[in-house]
Amino acid sequence: MRIDEHLLDPDVCGPWADIAKRCAHQYLRATGKSFEVELLSHAAYSTSRPTAIADPVPWGFARKAVRLMQATCSVCGAVGKPRRNGTRVIVRCASCQLPLSFNKQLDWLQTNLGHMGNEEAVWAEHQLPHLVRAAIPTYMWRNLPVTADLQLRYLTNNDLNVLTGWLIKLGMLLEDEADRRAEQRRRVHTTDVMAAEDAQQ
Repeated sequence: MRIDEHLLDPDVCGPWADIAKRCAHQYLRATGKSFEVELLSHAAYSTSRPTAIADPVPWGFARKAVRLMQATCSVCGAVGKPRRNGTRVIVRCASCQLPLSFNKQLDWLQTNLGHMGNEEAVWAEHQLPHLVRAAIPTYMWRNLPVTADLQLRYLTNNDLNVLTGWLIKLGMLLEDEADRRAEQRRRVHTTDVMAAEDAQQ
């Protein structure tokens, strides 16, 4: 989702649309004027008011709304932060970001497993992406004694191939759980917005 004037379209919903519509409603109540929707796009890309925008009041409303969006998960409405997703920057909370990051790391692993034809090729613990590494059951790790007090944990290419199906299912479960949590938060967020609007009337 992008921060632009379409957030004010009647059929667009979600946490950012709620923020944009609340901004427009508050501006109308405060000034008696309609909010200039294109200000959201301007404010998303610039912290200083463009010279073409003469009135600082609607600009202030737009900047406040955009700052709130940039700290709000666009999926569920929880506190979020900007995160890079390929060439795009998205705003997600940790819960909504987890399945996206996990599955991206799993894709990387599957690609690299395909390049290593030797089933006994060794993957040291530190070579695996951190989220995938954290998901591997303890009993699957092999141990190589390095010193009397130190052991190196590792897996073979074959071990990871055996685990891949289970890791894919885990990624799907993480997505389902994030969707369920996001829907729950959206309902709470929408209820809070409606309560706030009722209190203002």
